[in-house]
Amino acid sequence: MENMKSEFNDMLKAYVELEGEVREYISGLFSGTCALCTSTCCTPYICEESLASAFLKYVHSVYKPEVSFCDRYGWLTERGCALKCGRPPVCYGFFCDDILDSLSARERGIIRVLGRIISWVGEKAYAGKHIVEIMDSEDLNRINLEKMVSRLKVGKLALDGVKEAFGGDPIGDNQLAAMQQINPGFITNR
Repeated sequence: MENMKSEFNDMLKAYVELEGEVREYISGLFSGTCALCTSTCCTPYICEESLASAFLKYVHSVYKPEVSFCDRYGWLTERGCALKCGRPPVCYGFFCDDILDSLSARERGIIRVLGRIISWVGEKAYAGKHIVEIMDSEDLNRINLEKMVSRLKVGKLALDGVKEAFGGDPIGDNQLAAMQQINPGFITNR
């Protein structure tokens, strides 16, 4: 993508920042559980989406991964996923039974919102496709940037609401509306 617009790069920066915040928050909540786990929830098959997606490949060209993709393990290293950004959205939406079983019903609802933020942000970015489903790099020039920027703002509000809820603070009206937009089934008793 030679003629990348500055608006696209601004959107990309906001996407990477939001993804980083979601990744760090999930890690902070569950790193203890994940560190003790002997199962592998990640597979190279899942990681391959990051190689096929024009958007995720572009993310990796701008924000270079510290290690190379491994055919046997994908991006998984002995310290977890090597990707700081540009992970397939499914990576944020999966929570194992051990994690889910440790949460109350209310917390599971909050986690569903948290796990959908990155996926929701990229929905219908161009021609009804999720941003990571775009395989032709030329189609990245056709992404509805205004919609993406708007969704990134909603995603950030939802993340703030998740943090408030887990911090024991009341969820603000704007944050609650964003959480319900991302997961229409989300109900809270504040």
